[in-house]
Amino acid sequence: MNDTSAQTQLFTSPATTATVAGHVSARAAYQFALYARAALVDARRDRSTGAIHPDLAPRLADELAAAPAPQRVFVLADTDDEAATLVEQLRAAVRAPVAAVTGGFGAWLEAGLPVVAASA
Repeated sequence: MNDTSAQTQLFTSPATTATVAGHVSARAAYQFALYARAALVDARRDRSTGAIHPDLAPRLADELAAAPAPQRVFVLADTDDEAATLVEQLRAAVRAPVAAVTGGFGAWLEAGLPVVAASA
């Protein structure tokens, strides 16, 4: 699935989007989060390279169960395989379409998207 088809599917009816599979680019995930259309989940074990900018309200996976369901969820992990595993787990736990950010935080950094420096 490419970014265009993922975005098309994500904007369709909730009945259709509940089973959206695949990946989304870091830029697409940023655009969705920027306009509060998605929750970003930071699932990395090592956050020494920085963090998603707090204005984008990044969450941890376990926070999603306690909060109202977001419109959609995008997962940033250390590897695409780890993201895919968490995506499958989250699909069973939240009532929103869930997709992995291709390339994770590394792709986020490469795209020049907003981050905050790691705390010392």
